[in-house]
Amino acid sequence: MAKTENDEYFKLLHSFRAASHQGRGPAFISEHPEILSIRSEGVQETILHYVAVENGLEGVRELAAAGAEIDCRDSYGTTPLLHSAQLGYRELVALLLELGADVTSRDMEDRTVLHYWTSKCDETILKLLVAAGADLHAEDDMGETPLGLLHSQDLREQRVGPPEQISVEGLIRMGFGEETIKNFRELQTKVDFSSMDRTRPDYVRGRELLIAAGADPENLGSGYIGG
Repeated sequence: MAKTENDEYFKLLHSFRAASHQGRGPAFISEHPEILSIRSEGVQETILHYVAVENGLEGVRELAAAGAEIDCRDSYGTTPLLHSAQLGYRELVALLLELGADVTSRDMEDRTVLHYWTSKCDETILKLLVAAGADLHAEDDMGETPLGLLHSQDLREQRVGPPEQISVEGLIRMGFGEETIKNFRELQTKVDFSSMDRTRPDYVRGRELLIAAGADPENLGSGYIGG
């Protein structure tokens, strides 16, 4: 079987992680400079993306010191900082900001780092991002601010339920069409919802934190239709 770009990508990734754990990260990068530019197939992640998602602080430091682009984007426009805020990695968010990560960066759906932050609603990370200049009132391509997004997510779960509790009946009550219902039934046969990570952000607490940080409680975004 012919080798693919992904084969080379993951070979470099695994070798770099091993070298980094042994204190040889900088030497490995010097020997394999292509590690700074290679991307995975499909999502087009850099090695820095992958290391950041794994919360690899030392690896991020080593790659950045060697010249890796801190604000590299995958095919969705997501940067390491956006991922780190989404995953609740406090130390990594602080490190990326220290290294010059752009706190105003947006993904392909115009979501900012604070939209990503709503995934965990970590208070420490919010303070870091706001201090660095994150816009509390930025709207995504749906016209929602981070505060509006939290309102929408909260209402969605109240009406339909969290992912592992969604039912066909709930979707029907919400007015979803036959095609959506059909797709959901098929999904139910393929996914074990009971094994899903059920930890979700405290939407009320998240809204309180945003407002305390200076977000206008009335500004949910020009496109907000949550009710």
